[in-house]
Amino acid sequence: MNTAHEAGSGVISAGVLPAIGALALPAIVYLIAAQRCHRQPRGWNHWRTASFIVGLIILGMALRPSTSDSFQDHMLGHLLLGMFAPLALVLGAPMTLALRTTPASVAKPLVHLLRSRPARITTHPAVLLIATVGGLAALYFTPLFTLTERHGALHMVVHAHFFVGGYLFAWMIAGPDPGPDRPSVRMRLVVLGLA
Repeated sequence: MNTAHEAGSGVISAGVLPAIGALALPAIVYLIAAQRCHRQPRGWNHWRTASFIVGLIILGMALRPSTSDSFQDHMLGHLLLGMFAPLALVLGAPMTLALRTTPASVAKPLVHLLRSRPARITTHPAVLLIATVGGLAALYFTPLFTLTERHGALHMVVHAHFFVGGYLFAWMIAGPDPGPDRPSVRMRLVVLGLA
């Protein structure tokens, strides 16, 4: 018996349940932290909470089992996964929320990680531009796309690359969270234009 989700059938496959759980966990953690932060004198912006939750919903839509094998469906999924979900999640400022609600013993190592040399290299505009645009070029102009259709694990790796690259790119361009040496607005606009 096929356990895949079929359009209109109302059946949820066993593969979808872990994904729902994986997305519910960060939502619950974020909501608890936002509530704790909201009680503090500085409070917490509800729009950030809404943005983060919308980002998780978009991510869930991008990771849902496909009901079509069309190229357009794959492209839409990759746009949701690599652009729209990361942007909404970034605008939720999850690192700022974490730094404001965790004990100093947890927050200090996070700050050191954000200021570390590997973080500066990983979040450099040139590296992110190559990773984001290069990933798309590699997928659609090489045999990689065909290979991802045959190998589920490779498809998951490509999805992870799109999401992580998209998240870091959105953070570098528009993210309110702290991090290493954010480039100037002019530089960010140039990188965005090139992308």
